This record gives sequence, C-alpha cells and structure tokens, in this order.
Amino acid sequence: MCMLFVFINNDPKENEFNVIVANNRDEHYERRTKPAHFWSEECLGGIDAHHGREGGTWLGMSKRRRIASLLNILQYPFGPDPSKKGRGFLVKDFLTNEESVESYLSRIATEGHSYGGFHLVCVDYRCGDHFLYYSFTCISIFTNCKCYNRQWAKAAYARPLFTDIVARLNSTQKQNELKLSLLRLLSDDTQTLPDPALEEQAGEALPHHIIAERSAVHVTSASINYGTRTNSIILVDKSGNCEFFERTMREPIDKDAIVWDTKSFQFKMQN
Repeated sequence: MCMLFVFINNDPKENEFNVIVANNRDEHYERRTKPAHFWSEECLGGIDAHHGREGGTWLGMSKRRRIASLLNILQYPFGPDPSKKGRGFLVKDFLTNEESVESYLSRIATEGHSYGGFHLVCVDYRCGDHFLYYSFTCISIFTNCKCYNRQWAKAAYARPLFTDIVARLNSTQKQNELKLSLLRLLSDDTQTLPDPALEEQAGEALPHHIIAERSAVHVTSASINYGTRTNSIILVDKSGNCEFFERTMREPIDKDAIVWDTKSFQFKMQN
C-alpha cells in the first residue's frame, strides 16, 4: 500500500528546500522493475517491467521542474485488470508534455473510467517560485485510500512525524540527516489498527493479519511476497539543485534474504 509525503515551500530561504518528497512503493516481489535511471535525457525514475505494463512508473521527475506520483487505490478484486489501461503511463505522460497541471488533470478525469482506481499527484514549478500541485496543504500525505478526505490511520500517525522532520531539518546544511530521518520514517513498520477506513475498504477479501501488515508505513508481509520494496526521496533547493535518492530491493527478491541497493542522482534543474 504505497505512501507519498509531499512538502512544498513557496517562499524558501536561501538554504532551504523548495520541495521535499518521500515515497514508498509497495508491490508484489515478483513484479519486475528497473531501478531508477534517466529513461530520457530529462526524465528520471524507476520503470515497471511487468509484462503488459512495460514502461510505466509510480514516481518520476523531469529536469524541467515537474514531479508526478501515482498511487493505486486498494480495491477488490486485487491485482491489475487486463481490460484497463496501465496507470503508470499517466506519470510518464505528464512528465514529457507541456500541458499545465490543471489541464492535464482535467483531461485525465474525463478518461478515469479507462483505468483502475488511482490518485495522481502532479507538481509543476517552472514559473519561478509559483507552484501548481494536486494537493490541499503545504504538507500532504497520500495513501491508497479511496477517499482523500478520509485517510487511513497510518497517514494520521505519520503526519506529525513528517512535519517534525521538515521543521527540524529543512536545510541544505542538514541534507544527509534529512535523508536519514526520511528513510527511518519510510521504514517505520508500526501497525496502526484499528483503522475503520482501511478495514472497510479491504472488506472481507483480506484476512485480518494482512490488513494489519498493510496498516504500517513500511509494509512487511510474512505470508506473501508483497511489501515495501522501494523508498524514494526527492530534494530540490531554492537554486534548483536536486537529489533523487532511491533504495530498492535487488531482483530477484527473496523475502528471506533481501538485499537493498541504493542510488543517488544529483543534477541542476532547468529554468
């Protein structure tokens, strides 16, 4: 059950970050994935390599100051519906075109029936310090809950932790400490039941112990090959200096002998 943390700073000081993004990708271990890389001259992110869905992504960014993330909504029956379009291409399409956030999201809304349920979060800040994003506050947390205004308990649990990290460590001089703190948050396996919204959404399709596992920020499954397999962090400062950090499970994934690989990309955003 993926999770996305977004901080947007509209008026940063010289040593502060404009954008702080932290993301967990939860997925079946057997689903083939390419680690983060520049899949075009301008665009960066991991890539889905699952048969029939090759080329999509759950999180990506462009040097042209665009970021997008996709969270699939938990719904029954579970797993991809072969009759629906691949949702991961929604992220790639946004990153590679010139359409405004409002126009793009409005157009996608008219095509929503062609996809399985999803949340699509888009950020575009090419106009100086003016930000356009699909969000409601400067700090936003997204989960796989079907209703944004009725978040799961783990979002309520994680919000003050993320808020505290940003308040203490939003400084380019504390960049390494900021990354480590965000990774600790993304690795938090505290279960947050009872959670009426999550339990209602899962219904009777998932047994209680699996619902409990999925109630944590970091999902670890003892019974199935599923869980948090990629952590991503994006940091962009006032001058447009960016770091894209990824920690991901090395394939093929053996849940009894997991190996984590890390990558970091540093570059300058284009004006």
